[in-house]
Amino acid sequence: MQIKILRILTVVFAVVSIVACSSGIAGKWTVQKYETINIGEQGATLHNIGTIEFFKDGTGTKNLTFGFVGEELRDSTPLRWAKSGDKYITIESNGSELSKIWIIVKDKGNYQKWQSTDGINRVQTLELKR
Repeated sequence: MQIKILRILTVVFAVVSIVACSSGIAGKWTVQKYETINIGEQGATLHNIGTIEFFKDGTGTKNLTFGFVGEELRDSTPLRWAKSGDKYITIESNGSELSKIWIIVKDKGNYQKWQSTDGINRVQTLELKR
């Protein structure tokens, strides 16, 4: 009886470990919020600007629409991504505002919050939801 319970616990532990160690980012995400703040200036916050899809092979697609001061910008360029541990994700996409290293501030399964800075006075926040 104890051996049977031990085997079941071993299987449960193995499954939980595999799930916990997976990147969790693969799939389609809605960009719920994109915020840019320049220190000493009024920030800009945009909501529901489109989707980003991350594929397991480290590639992905974006379908985003930004509306700043009456001007509408589209970003539908392909991307490459790489996750470094649980704290950082790098997005590479030619000419994209999102192409940079992001700090993963929150990772709650179906919700992600990332931040990035230029090191001087600009902070960007990205909130994603599945």
